[in-house]
Amino acid sequence: MSQPSGPQIVEAYKDYSPPPQVLRIVRVLLQYVPPQHLVGLKTIVLTNHDALSHDNRRRKLWSRRRKVPMKRVLGSYHQAWKGNPAWIDLFVDRIIAYYMFPLMFRLPILPYIPFGEVLYHEIGHHVHKTTRPEFQEREDVADKWEGRLTARFLRRRYWYLIPILLPIARAVDFWDKYRGLQFKREG
Repeated sequence: MSQPSGPQIVEAYKDYSPPPQVLRIVRVLLQYVPPQHLVGLKTIVLTNHDALSHDNRRRKLWSRRRKVPMKRVLGSYHQAWKGNPAWIDLFVDRIIAYYMFPLMFRLPILPYIPFGEVLYHEIGHHVHKTTRPEFQEREDVADKWEGRLTARFLRRRYWYLIPILLPIARAVDFWDKYRGLQFKREG
């Protein structure tokens, strides 16, 4: 029996039990990523914030030229270094807390969106580092890859929802831009 290609998914929680669908959601999301983008990525760790060591919980990451405390981070990419392969951490408790609403795990497409956004963003960092380097802000490049991979996932898995989702996505984008302009005028 052949072993599936791609990164291994490891669950490492401390005093936390996630919804049972999380592992399946991440597996499905990975199926829609082209294999060449996963080369060199060894592991995806599903964990919670409390599973981090004390020092790692206090650590801060750089994002868009600012330090972000680990308690606000939903996922992180660790590049290959000193013979250790690259890996991704997904903080399941933070993802659920950030995106949670009552019907999240009841409707078929909804749980894929938040986990896909974070997972694909971190895979975007991996692609940027290993196969397609661009001379732009790292977070912007990862956001572009997140958009591409999410679009690929939706086109292939939920192709029949595109006529419904496209106008909704455009309305949300318009609303976000409108709100952004409002805040710029006020500030």
